[in-house]
Amino acid sequence: MRRLSGTATVLAAVVLVLVPPGATVARASDRSALELHSARQAVSFSGAVRRSGPIRRFPGIPQCAATDCVHLTLDVDLPANAFRGKPGGVQPTIEWHQRFNDIAGLYVYRAGTLVGSSDAGVATFQSVRLDATPNGRYDIYVAYEGYVDDNGVPPSDTISFTGWVQVEYQVPGQPVRDLLPNIIPLPTTRVSFNPVAIFGDYPDPDVPSCFHSEVVEHPGLSLCLRVEQRMYDQNGPDRGPLEIDFSLPTGQTPATEPAVQRIYRSDGTSYTRSAGNVVYHRVHQHYHFEHYSQSNAFAIDANGDPVGDPVAAGQKNGFCLADTDIAARQRQQYVAPMFYTAPDCLTPRSSDGTTDRYVEGEGTGNGDTYEADLPDQFLDASHLTDGTYLVRTVVDPDHKLLESNPHDNCTQHYVQLTGIGTDHPQATLLDRYHGHAAPTCAS
Repeated sequence: MRRLSGTATVLAAVVLVLVPPGATVARASDRSALELHSARQAVSFSGAVRRSGPIRRFPGIPQCAATDCVHLTLDVDLPANAFRGKPGGVQPTIEWHQRFNDIAGLYVYRAGTLVGSSDAGVATFQSVRLDATPNGRYDIYVAYEGYVDDNGVPPSDTISFTGWVQVEYQVPGQPVRDLLPNIIPLPTTRVSFNPVAIFGDYPDPDVPSCFHSEVVEHPGLSLCLRVEQRMYDQNGPDRGPLEIDFSLPTGQTPATEPAVQRIYRSDGTSYTRSAGNVVYHRVHQHYHFEHYSQSNAFAIDANGDPVGDPVAAGQKNGFCLADTDIAARQRQQYVAPMFYTAPDCLTPRSSDGTTDRYVEGEGTGNGDTYEADLPDQFLDASHLTDGTYLVRTVVDPDHKLLESNPHDNCTQHYVQLTGIGTDHPQATLLDRYHGHAAPTCAS
């Protein structure tokens, strides 16, 4: 199953995981047998899967019959009361950070039967929760699933991953309350003037800092400052997913459609509220939730503070929301397993033959990253000169979403531009400007 189902799974969470002092943490690089004896235990492992060379195939496992797989055994021996009055289960997670088209799949079997899987095609992690996990032996398979992208770029020969297994519980049901998301932007890790071909799009021959589609869509572009945008849904005992639902006539792609935000409650019910629109992106060929995040560049004074209105505006503010990264770590609580797989905005969650229902979002503790090399992920820098600027990213700038805290939706950082007007402009992230850290911004 590519997607987990049920409200309980959407609200699934991880209990605080502590490795007791002196405890041994098993690693796949040391041994392939993992043991989980306590709800407060974390078992970590690591490994690598290969595109070619000696391939470890498992004919009885369909996902590993023709590709390289790492096999681990997991022996679960939890106390009898581990899930008594506390719905939850065991959750394996794997994570890696390589190329866009480097993908590993996660499959869990028990006695030869598939009991859980996670195989999102655009991600840097996979995770699955096994509800009310019975004690016994489980077989975990990590499969190489890298693919050649639309521009013929091959995946890496090896995908190295780390992983962990731990017990997770749902958020407390009482008192009954809304489980609101809290979307927080993460600091940008990359800016550039050098896009690479992706999704059938390519750097424009005349304006190489921009994709060809961007030049067509925005006449007059002469320089594109490419800026990564990253955000995550904060995990916690009162937090829930950010979920956006919309419906389309089957087989049609209208330019825009209304969207709703689904709010989950701790008693398992949910309700919806208006959240603006989704718009069809011709190049990406799917629907983006409109005005989800906005980046702008500002001139600064001698103290590094922004001055006046933006001098360069981001051209992309709509996004296909998905769990592409895991932001939370082992020792954090209330982290949901992967549920909003990318790209959900391409495939309806359900259909009656007349209307297709789409669901996209971000689960608690999970994040969504929009790489600087994606089409439309840029600021129009055509009129900028060499210097240092403050780049600000604000999530939900129009306050369309219901969040637990709407005042922590902003991040900003300094970017130094050099070589503007030459064939080799450069963009560099700076930690400080004349000794000053970037000021905190309010949203």
